[in-house]
Amino acid sequence: MRIAAIDIGTNSVHMIVVRVRPDLSFEVVDREKDMVRLGAGGLDGRRLSDTAVTNALQTLTKFKRLAESHAVDEIIASATSAVREAENGGDFVTRIRREVGIRVRTISGIEEARLIHLAAAYAAGVGGQAAVVIDIGGGSVELTLGTAARMQLGGSFKIGVIRLTERFVTSDPITADEEKRVERYVRRQTATHIRALKSRGFHRVIGTSGTIAALGALAVRDGGDLRNRRVSAKAFRRVRRSLTDTTLEDRLALPGLDPRRADLAVAGAVLLDTLLSALGATELTLCDFALREGLVLDYIKKNGAHIRTVERAPMSVGAASSNSPSAVTTFRGMPPTWHACRSRCSTRRSTCMNWGHANVSGWSTPRSCTTSAASSATNGTTNTRTISFCMAIFGASSPTRLC
Repeated sequence: MRIAAIDIGTNSVHMIVVRVRPDLSFEVVDREKDMVRLGAGGLDGRRLSDTAVTNALQTLTKFKRLAESHAVDEIIASATSAVREAENGGDFVTRIRREVGIRVRTISGIEEARLIHLAAAYAAGVGGQAAVVIDIGGGSVELTLGTAARMQLGGSFKIGVIRLTERFVTSDPITADEEKRVERYVRRQTATHIRALKSRGFHRVIGTSGTIAALGALAVRDGGDLRNRRVSAKAFRRVRRSLTDTTLEDRLALPGLDPRRADLAVAGAVLLDTLLSALGATELTLCDFALREGLVLDYIKKNGAHIRTVERAPMSVGAASSNSPSAVTTFRGMPPTWHACRSRCSTRRSTCMNWGHANVSGWSTPRSCTTSAASSATNGTTNTRTISFCMAIFGASSPTRLC
């Protein structure tokens, strides 16, 4: 079974495509990210801008085609801080369903924290030891405590890097007063929660998100793999000191820093250093699993029996199964010949994807598939309907002209 999971965040839209094995483990077979800045100027109850909405819809259309090119069975999508706060967040979700064909669930901050914790604890091999997970997004920061089995404490705070930058950073480079204001605000917003985390005790601190990964790359500066890399808190303090002394122009040319993050990196560095200091952490374990992987793990946990029998349980196209989350777009339920053709023709998926046919862009119709389907068409109406469906989509006058 193949699943695509999409995270519609305040700063970026992420998607992973995974193959779920029969033992319910999974492997990531593709991943994509677009920094659409959906929440820029639209936080704190304001409207998502027309430009941001248009860019996000274009990205989601592209992601859906990519997911279909991998012959996914289902697409799971969630939206976070920017959408749940925006005045027109509900309208945006409706447009995604109507114009792109993806069902999106807008999740709460606590649910976001739970899913992130689930993913990070899984990837970092936390096991039964308690760990703190930090996720720094554009609109919010999630701070959790728990084991691999469950989140014990979770909090979501409106102190993401876009929000802090828009609210506090007006000078270039940032002034000492602005830096202090950012730090004081972060400490004030998280103080009660961090005291609760520290009172419970924890074995280590794990950091996930694009912001933390970017800061981690600047902290280690060796070009090595960052996955599960342990980086000292002192190294992040040095990054903070370095970035707060730079102008935007300097950061745009800084080796190892994605230019698209240059304007947000200063607030991110102050934020992360402040959180590590408040927690009393001496190091941070970098993690590349986040909300999107949490969506996959949560789906697998809730639908294990369904996943094992998915090939024997066809469903209606575009409808969620009784065991599936409400924000699941399914591509099962087409006649068996359709799926067989799609599977045999996987090498030609990109051609069909480029044609842009939303319902069939996960497969193509080279002659071998069409001939096979046509030769068995007289054996039942299912195959006949399959060929008729193909012909209707591609405007072909006969099965052989489908190729």
